[in-house]
Amino acid sequence: MSNDRKTPHKIKEIFVDSSDNLSLLYFHAQSIIRLQNNLKAELPTPLSKHVTIANYDNESLIIQTDSSAWAARLRFKIPELLAILKFKCGLSDIKTIRIKIKVPDSKQSLSGRKPEMSDQTSNFLINIANSISDPDLRQSLLNISKHNQ
Repeated sequence: MSNDRKTPHKIKEIFVDSSDNLSLLYFHAQSIIRLQNNLKAELPTPLSKHVTIANYDNESLIIQTDSSAWAARLRFKIPELLAILKFKCGLSDIKTIRIKIKVPDSKQSLSGRKPEMSDQTSNFLINIANSISDPDLRQSLLNISKHNQ
């Protein structure tokens, strides 16, 4: 019986050693990560936390941000961003920057939200609960009043 089994390869070896599209995709993703790190290092702290490079080619760069307010701030910085990309990030042929707003997944954004309640609302519910004779309703209101704690 001959042993036709191939030896296992590490995933990184498959990406790096092959000359197909998978390898090109791997190297492009690596360059996007390096470019994003360089760009974020040049941006002011609050803005840098809201910037993600989606893709780029020789002449254009696509930046994603998480709100229209951050997109507006980025648009004002396009001339500065072009200079950073050309002279500090090595993209000498870059001509355009497109800014897109990434809409959060509605399921994700709602699932992580906790209900918020002010102290005033909580106290109001406690006062109402104390004036109600039905014990089940009273307990329910008292439970709801504890959501802000």
